[in-house]
Amino acid sequence: MNGAFQEEEMADPKPLPGTLSYLLAQVCKLHRQRAEDLLSEIGLHVGQEMVLCALWQKEGVTQTELGERLAVRPATVTNALRRLERKGLVRRVPDADDQRISRVFPTDEGRERRSEVEEQWSELERDTLAGFDDRARDLLRSLLSRVHENLAGRPTRRAFSTTEPTRPGMEPNHTGGETMESYPGDRPADIAPRPSGEETDRHLVLGTGDGVWRMSGDNAERIGLAGKIVVHVADRNGTVLAAVARDGVYEISDSGERRIWEGDARAAAIGPDGRFYVGTEPAMVFRSDDGGRTWRRSDKIDELPTREKWYFPGPPHQPHVRSIDFLPDAEASVLVGVEVGGVVYSPDYGDSWSELNNGLYVDVHTVRPDPSEPGRLIAATGKGLYLSENNGDSWQQITEGIGQGYTVGLHVNPERVGEVLIATGQRPPGISARVYHSLDGGRSLNQVVDPVLPEQYARVPVVIFAHGNAWIATDEGQVFRAEAAQTNGVAYRGPGIGGWSLVQDLPTSIKAASAGQSPSSVSSGFSDRF
Repeated sequence: MNGAFQEEEMADPKPLPGTLSYLLAQVCKLHRQRAEDLLSEIGLHVGQEMVLCALWQKEGVTQTELGERLAVRPATVTNALRRLERKGLVRRVPDADDQRISRVFPTDEGRERRSEVEEQWSELERDTLAGFDDRARDLLRSLLSRVHENLAGRPTRRAFSTTEPTRPGMEPNHTGGETMESYPGDRPADIAPRPSGEETDRHLVLGTGDGVWRMSGDNAERIGLAGKIVVHVADRNGTVLAAVARDGVYEISDSGERRIWEGDARAAAIGPDGRFYVGTEPAMVFRSDDGGRTWRRSDKIDELPTREKWYFPGPPHQPHVRSIDFLPDAEASVLVGVEVGGVVYSPDYGDSWSELNNGLYVDVHTVRPDPSEPGRLIAATGKGLYLSENNGDSWQQITEGIGQGYTVGLHVNPERVGEVLIATGQRPPGISARVYHSLDGGRSLNQVVDPVLPEQYARVPVVIFAHGNAWIATDEGQVFRAEAAQTNGVAYRGPGIGGWSLVQDLPTSIKAASAGQSPSSVSSGFSDRF
């Protein structure tokens, strides 16, 4: 029987709608829709019941452990828990021994929901298997288990992420945006168990003074743009964008590199839905909804109240975009840092804009949302670090623990609540630099020191969190890595159990990094030297 099936499959390839995979995808879609209908009756969305079920089985797990059990990304777990917290169904409690780690518990109401969820799930089972006798059910279970085994054992072909993007033109989710990627039929790559014995994708993409490099484990190779100074990189779901000042934005893939936007590019980003964004000098944002084939200029930026006052100290005295990011709970949001112009925000993919500069020093080098805390924004500026707890309506300057006032590099850990890395300089453009670390969302900082790390950096290094680690990448090509935060008595050693280690030494300066989420860059593109 198996041989006959294989012969038929090879001899008579079917068109897409005639394949079993197509039928399976349609079944998964219908199954998901029915689950959404049933769960909505008890105030839940698809995926949330999976989180609760995991917590009913074992309370007090960390967010990392929960993500591993559900086989989903840390950012997905964070978003799901935030929504369940708002419903009063779970609570996060700081670990007694490590305050930056949260342990997750169901609330009393969350425990009481168990019978309701099990009842709805039983109804889903009855609807799905109506007309099946026990023998047919056992056969279906066996066949589906074999399919699961086949797919779970295959490594993903995506270079940098396991999540399928929602591209413009695809059917949007109209269920309230409360779904979780772990549900069968939603985003299949996220529900497949991680292959045993294999390390999941752990790439870093680096923008350097000699093109784009990719680190995989402790190995590094240049993947494009040899000889070009790359001031910004972004990657999501296997797509890599690289910004080259006074040149353009390039897309890099296995088939090579191609320039998809021509001009003075200073920042590049890929939105959660797959849209491309470019930030430029003079300060402007362009968006592509079709993978870089066509671009739309954000004309409304020209109408902002202070736009005519934006500037840059060095010639040609034009302001430029330094960072582009997206709020974790708002797919259409675009958050932009402008040097010198401040923070501007769009709630609708760049169709309209507003300024978020009340109390902020507007020489902004980087602005980031905190994915663990709704409403929290952090900005690195030419006059230090600023924090907003109300989505940018107002800002306060942070001074505790920071010894240098020129802040450039900034990254927020998407996996651990409140963890932030800051790179600062003694003076522009980031000379005699230091790195600082925060465990409380940037409210207070400690300098990161370790025998392996330089006593100071000639210029501000790139800082980024990725794959459960903290990374520092320097202007001299060194890449340092540490795995977790710790305090060693008197001296603060920074992230790392046992300290930091040097994992790479490239023959070129490093100016930007990305690992499938918020990119990190310390280069303005002002000069070819930095």
